[in-house]
Amino acid sequence: MDDGTRAGSDETFRVRREMGVLGPRRRRLAWLAFVTLALHAPFVAHSLPDDTWMLSVAVAGLVAFVILVDDIQRRKPDPSRRS
Repeated sequence: MDDGTRAGSDETFRVRREMGVLGPRRRRLAWLAFVTLALHAPFVAHSLPDDTWMLSVAVAGLVAFVILVDDIQRRKPDPSRRS
């Protein structure tokens, strides 16, 4: 049976697309939010005299953390495939 894996790939594993903290739609929205906030922060920093741009940076950092956690959850090996 050819499942797309190469012979000798005991150390590697496939990414489980259905498993993770975020679903596909929410993952796309998280990426959109991260990019929007990352692009918004420099604009606000240049146009406003106060430090409100730090809020955009902090929220973008939190969104990035959630994306990373989702990526880590998806890359965990499937326990049912272990022998």
